[in-house]
Amino acid sequence: MPDGDYSEVAAELIRSAYRRCLCSLFIVDISPVNDHDLRVSTLLDHLARGTWYGADVRLLIGGSHSNIAIAEASYAALGVAKTLGIATRWLSAQPRRGSHIKLVVVDDRLLLGSHNWSGGALGGQQRQDSLLIMSADLAEYYSALFDEQWNRAGRDVLS
Repeated sequence: MPDGDYSEVAAELIRSAYRRCLCSLFIVDISPVNDHDLRVSTLLDHLARGTWYGADVRLLIGGSHSNIAIAEASYAALGVAKTLGIATRWLSAQPRRGSHIKLVVVDDRLLLGSHNWSGGALGGQQRQDSLLIMSADLAEYYSALFDEQWNRAGRDVLS
């Protein structure tokens, strides 16, 4: 997909979830400076709506062990996600167990690539590449990978 279309494609994909919506991102940054146009906050709102409709909605944030700004942004996003009722875990809470993957699995489709959920990635300041793939087999494969990461992250943080 064209770089500038990611946030709209991701939003539409998340809104269409009826069974599952599994999101694993390295950075989720909702700070006013980095999310000035509210694209990231809007994606989180769509995730929250999916939980209201009964889909298995989970958000896994990789974060960073070495970059304090990324770690702080990730932790802030965790708090917002929990407030919205989204099951959320942080891989960086576990020593040496982070993740750099950027993945959204919705039912039998997946969005895979380099887009973090940050103003820089979604607002056109950075060049990113992601693919929208419609494949039940690949969705199952990446769902299993997500579940491994989810279990490795431990219980929900901030709960």
